[in-house]
Amino acid sequence: MAHYQPPLGANSKAPSTADPEFWPWLFRVFSIPWPASTYRYSMDANGALPFSPAYFNLGFVALNAKALTIFAAEIAETTRRVTALTDSPMCCQIAVTIIAHRAEFDIETLPAAYNSANDLGHFRLNGLTTDQIRVLHFLRTDEIDRGDIQPHLIDKLLTRLLTNQVNITLQDVVREYRKIAK
Repeated sequence: MAHYQPPLGANSKAPSTADPEFWPWLFRVFSIPWPASTYRYSMDANGALPFSPAYFNLGFVALNAKALTIFAAEIAETTRRVTALTDSPMCCQIAVTIIAHRAEFDIETLPAAYNSANDLGHFRLNGLTTDQIRVLHFLRTDEIDRGDIQPHLIDKLLTRLLTNQVNITLQDVVREYRKIAK
């Protein structure tokens, strides 16, 4: 699951994404039956947000060949329609949800370890330990930015004193990789 609900743009025709009607409204617009399973966003610490259909972080989606064929055929038009309705910067991510549910895919959401933010609130909320992280999401840039993970900046990253335990784990992995790559 994505960490939070998608933001809407200034020209959105949709209900607020904090409103329990947002996803049902969108599903009605696309003539999709409401799913039997809904989920909490992975950073909804106090349960204040409405439940959502499976809404994925676009950075990590796994598909089989049949599903990929469906996505390839539908993603451009679905994203265009979602954009016209929501004006959301996450229009493609919303489109992934629409396509998966409209095509009645067998959807499985992965645990937070597969979208583990380097945000200590997310880390604690989901009861993670550093050895459980499978996919790291660079959500916070106070210590490490994605741009830091470039060949000419690796030495600087490896010598930096970090305090965020998730970032320290990444630093350790990069250090280990560096040893292997030499």
